[in-house]
Amino acid sequence: MTDNSRTCLVNWQNWADTATATLGSWMPSLPWEAAQSDDMRWRARSVDGLYASTKRRLAFAAPRLVGLVVALGHTAPRGSSWRITLHDSSSFSGGFVIEEPVWYATEPFGVLPEGLFTWGGFPADEDLPALGWPAFVFPRPARLAWGVDVEWFLPAGSPGMDLSRLIVGPGIQSEWGITDDWSLRWASGATASRNTIGVRRVVPGLQWREMDVTFADLSQSEASGLFLRMDQRSDKLAGVFVCIDPLDTEHRHDLTVYGQLDDTTPIRAGAAFGLRAKSFKVLEFPA
Repeated sequence: MTDNSRTCLVNWQNWADTATATLGSWMPSLPWEAAQSDDMRWRARSVDGLYASTKRRLAFAAPRLVGLVVALGHTAPRGSSWRITLHDSSSFSGGFVIEEPVWYATEPFGVLPEGLFTWGGFPADEDLPALGWPAFVFPRPARLAWGVDVEWFLPAGSPGMDLSRLIVGPGIQSEWGITDDWSLRWASGATASRNTIGVRRVVPGLQWREMDVTFADLSQSEASGLFLRMDQRSDKLAGVFVCIDPLDTEHRHDLTVYGQLDDTTPIRAGAAFGLRAKSFKVLEFPA
């Protein structure tokens, strides 16, 4: 799958992991610390679906630039919404507020064959766990914040909510906002073989996605100040988040990968207008 995209978003710094987390109520056996781990199979779970239990406040030791808040591996049911508050003072007395639905339509209304409609374009309830849908906000411009409130509003009677990973970071987008090329594929650890009489044997394995991205129009400051720093810390990176087009709510869940930086190319000079080029690959953390 390849395309030209003009809004690719990359994040490799996560302020949530070092923030002081308060509020909410999370099960001791499935604690909040799971949302700070890159083991996507380990999940935090609130004790119930009430607002007071699912709310979380993250306080930073110093102001941080926040341009992205993402919740991965959540189980918020359809009809849920969430609200993000970026606090501009250490007193947490006010700030910039964004409230969004958790689930968006995955099909334009009326385009599916008769009998396959998910009315309103939303995925069917039984399909929600398989979609790996990220709850996603990316304030523009990014803002300096002393902390972030993450508030969930679930339908009445909802059980405790699971959450695999919370990401709060600067959310980098190129000044030109252009990605000239990207590719995405599913990979699997499964193996298949046949014995001497031709019987096929399959050993199941985890699945993950692999994404290759090329930025061909980076400024010098972006190339050296952002992506060169990403390379420098590649052996220490907890995870890299890439979303090909955050404005495409219909397909965003398919075009978002969070995983390990696997391969990078040198920053290449020589493009027109003094621009630079950079490519890298991300291997998704299996869930």
